[in-house]
Amino acid sequence: MQKLGVPPSYFSAYDGTGRGEYKKWEGTFHKKVLEQRMEGIRSFSLAANPTGSKNPGYDSFATIYFGFSPEIRTICVNVIVNHPHLVCGTADCHELINNLSQLRQWDYGFGFERDAATAPDIYLGGSNSNLHSPEDERRTDLWYETSHDFYKGVEQPRRLFMVRDIFPYNMVGLGHLDHRLPDGRSLRELIESDADSEFGQLADNLWLWKVRPDRTEAVREMLLGTGVIISE
Repeated sequence: MQKLGVPPSYFSAYDGTGRGEYKKWEGTFHKKVLEQRMEGIRSFSLAANPTGSKNPGYDSFATIYFGFSPEIRTICVNVIVNHPHLVCGTADCHELINNLSQLRQWDYGFGFERDAATAPDIYLGGSNSNLHSPEDERRTDLWYETSHDFYKGVEQPRRLFMVRDIFPYNMVGLGHLDHRLPDGRSLRELIESDADSEFGQLADNLWLWKVRPDRTEAVREMLLGTGVIISE
């Protein structure tokens, strides 16, 4: 956040029982959580707000959320940054994705740019809002179902070998790339031959598949029915 020029001003932490409200960065609560070495914490967030802001949950221009859910065996990080602090497709955006990829061994991720009026933060988290289109709601419901894979006794969650949808940035692993399409090609081979895609390695077992923002729906249509996309 410092590198993007949006230093945090508020901090929140949730232990599974409390409300997880935002408190001042480097304030009493923040220091107490750090002194306890995050013991028992299920999620925490950082927010960057205008000077003097008293509504961190509403007027922040950048937030980072780290969450851990042992029930569904998931660790996630969500990053939201408003224009002009970060613009999709720039070197700063790629550097942020690269830095995030080094934090741990991730199995899947995605990045996109949306109008703030469409509640992109709620969409990113896998929930619906009355600000979303009916099609967004339909696709999100399909993605949300994957969070119950472990409850259904599924050993490998679908995110290990299927993507949520086609986004400008898609962070994928070997399970995705080795997926065989009906024509016999692997997804990796399709990506490498697709004029609308770029492909490169981010970290061990994680690759970045970039799709031209104006061609994500075209690539999506090409892959419908191949078993690659969860939100068909």
